[in-house]
Amino acid sequence: MRLLLKKMAVIMFTLLYVFCSSATTDKVRRPAVYKTYDIIFDLDWTALYSLPASLHYTGERYLNYGGESYRIVDWFEEAIQSLLEIPGVRISIFTGGSRERSEYILQQIILPDGSRLADRIHLSLAYHDMALEINPKGDKFFDKHKKDLSRFFNDLKNTIIVDDQISVPQSQRKNLLWLQETYNFYVDYKGHAEFPYDPPSLLDFNAERNKIVWTFNLLKQSLNQSKHSQQDLTELVYRFSRDRKGKLKKKNRSDQLAHIYKTIKKFRMKYGKKTCANLALNFD
Repeated sequence: MRLLLKKMAVIMFTLLYVFCSSATTDKVRRPAVYKTYDIIFDLDWTALYSLPASLHYTGERYLNYGGESYRIVDWFEEAIQSLLEIPGVRISIFTGGSRERSEYILQQIILPDGSRLADRIHLSLAYHDMALEINPKGDKFFDKHKKDLSRFFNDLKNTIIVDDQISVPQSQRKNLLWLQETYNFYVDYKGHAEFPYDPPSLLDFNAERNKIVWTFNLLKQSLNQSKHSQQDLTELVYRFSRDRKGKLKKKNRSDQLAHIYKTIKKFRMKYGKKTCANLALNFD
């Protein structure tokens, strides 16, 4: 009888131990660990348009600082908000302008959730964070000054900078998502190019007004692929931004603009009245 009671006690103790261990394991389950992806955005002609200095602009998408006027690029806030919602993504800013101007601008840009961009970024880098080229190949600003990402970001294989200029050292060209040709801002297409850097066609006008959506689509596709395949983000951005012959896909192609329009519809459905931009593509 004693032997039977001992066996039953052992069985009960074992079952209780297994139950408690399982419950404890569920409670202390480790959170998912995500790879860190650093996405850096330039400001001028990437996130902002420079406007004629002779005019003072007002409105929710216009900024004025130091006698200069700017307009926030369409869909910039929605793209940033959507990228920040992807686990592991960090957003930084790297401008060739002054830190004071950059900090003012970042305080003025409000994301769809009501937060200020200044409060959501990882790093805010400016002119004094740029590296001087020892033997520059030309006299232009970006010949002499480079945005050396290795000084601030550890994992360059998963670091991308979005810029309208070839702003990085030669060794970091795969880290650059170049915006290709950029043009002056106009509310409506004028039908012809009157000044230098005016969009030469309706396709170019639409591509310019929605260049951040093109960027977002490319980044999101690359990020999703990287998370599932463990491939480096730089390699995927490079591959997806080129055609089968290895040539850069132009953002003004009709197929690219059609994809952009689908994303804009998703932005509008997701953010509703909080949508920061209001532009419909015109394919006529």
